[in-house]
Amino acid sequence: MEIRRSIMCEECKRPRRTKQWFDVCDTCVRKLPKVRCDACAKSVVKLQPDSPLCRQCTGTFSKQRIVCERCAQTDYPLISDPGLCRRCHKNANLRLWRKSLPQKMVCCNCRLPKRCFSKSEMVCQMCYKKRRNGEVRCTFTGCTKVILNKNLQLCRFHSEDRLAAKRLSKYIKTYASPFPANVRHFFMLTAKVNFANDNTQETTVRLRDVKRYRAIGEYLKIYELPERLTWQAIQEALPNLNSRGRVRNRLIRSALLELGNLCFQNGLLPDWNAYLYEQRCDKYLQSAPPMFVDHVAAFEKWASAGMLNPKFDMSLYESQPLTNTSDHILETIKAVVKFLKWCVKRNIHSLADINQNTAASYIETLFWQQECRACRKRIPLDSTKTGEICSNRECQAIDSYVRIRRLARATVSRGITTKLRTFFNWAQLHDVVWENPFPYDTVKSPKGTFTVINESGQMIEIADSIRRYDDDVVKRLCSDMVCSDDDPEVALVLYFIVFHLLTVSELCKNTFISCGGRGATK
Repeated sequence: MEIRRSIMCEECKRPRRTKQWFDVCDTCVRKLPKVRCDACAKSVVKLQPDSPLCRQCTGTFSKQRIVCERCAQTDYPLISDPGLCRRCHKNANLRLWRKSLPQKMVCCNCRLPKRCFSKSEMVCQMCYKKRRNGEVRCTFTGCTKVILNKNLQLCRFHSEDRLAAKRLSKYIKTYASPFPANVRHFFMLTAKVNFANDNTQETTVRLRDVKRYRAIGEYLKIYELPERLTWQAIQEALPNLNSRGRVRNRLIRSALLELGNLCFQNGLLPDWNAYLYEQRCDKYLQSAPPMFVDHVAAFEKWASAGMLNPKFDMSLYESQPLTNTSDHILETIKAVVKFLKWCVKRNIHSLADINQNTAASYIETLFWQQECRACRKRIPLDSTKTGEICSNRECQAIDSYVRIRRLARATVSRGITTKLRTFFNWAQLHDVVWENPFPYDTVKSPKGTFTVINESGQMIEIADSIRRYDDDVVKRLCSDMVCSDDDPEVALVLYFIVFHLLTVSELCKNTFISCGGRGATK
């Protein structure tokens, strides 16, 4: 039986009886506007005084939002657990419930030792789902998973995809943020979503889209973006990919980058790759020695413009010069900055002071490094310091450093020295230096050399490849030399090849001279 109170109605100002918790009669209640509770999202007639929650949520949830300790989302926490949001509180209770179940038992159906899934009987999770849903496969085209929705014969993913469009549409319509600029950015991001067709087989909205837009929507409620977006602001807003919340952070990062690309398509931002190029170039320029910063910056402009000769007038031609890729230019600047830092450590503060001896010393440090024979710690090669104590505090061995190979010849000749030669070509064209200290024959590899890695992991350069016949072949050739049935010229040629190691070209040349230029060979 409903209990009604005698009140003086606040709307009609008449004595009435009501069953509501506030002093408004039943007739006037129907005319009051409805408001939405922030916690349960239900539409109610009136909220609690000085609270954004309804009467039902007031005794359960706190009146103030908090940032969850685990997922970093803002939510109204439970009064009994003020540190976690509602979702993390539910997951924590679920984990505690799973830990309370027997961890090792024999399933009553499959008879295998597994973890228990129910407190009422000893059954594993797989057997419990098979008994509940059967082994019927999802009816969605191409899906082979077991169904979860018996009515529609769909698995869990496609069953949630069926409602994804309605959930996302409702979330976008009711979205609000304390930052007005973020609301406009969110609506720009969701403007391309199509809700025309809710059919599971044809709709383009999936569950992953709902998770993605909800993740970026909740993030924009706590992080304010500027009214006019820049790539720097977007890069600062990108969350870190930590072990906790990694999937959510990846969704937020992809949504922010997509927002920047939408601004780029509308002509509001430059290209993302161009911004990354500028950032990396500024990073290298800041790390360069102060006395060489102007030279490196001028070289970057010259390389980006096509590496033209300053004495060449390009205005006479209609075609534009070809330029290198941005990655190649950045790698060249990186190699140049490393070389200039090495020069500063040797008290070289001008490009004019760099000569071929300096280049040869630097190339030697690229080929070799020092390794302690006691602790195997490696340091850069420095020919000016000998008899050093090992830099490892636990080792402290004396005269224990030995030279070992650092980089292969192809890496030095085709990679590093080529980049440095290009930089000094610019310096020579602009009259900064008189000659290039890195000529084309600086790292000339001998003919037939190659580099291999031995069993201990060290690189060894082999001058000539070793070719050796099998022992049976050598025995057969020696027997042919002493055989009287063969031609004596063949035996003589075999003798020169096996014992004197003469090549075919040497034999042909010597035979031609001995025969008076007739070129008789056998």
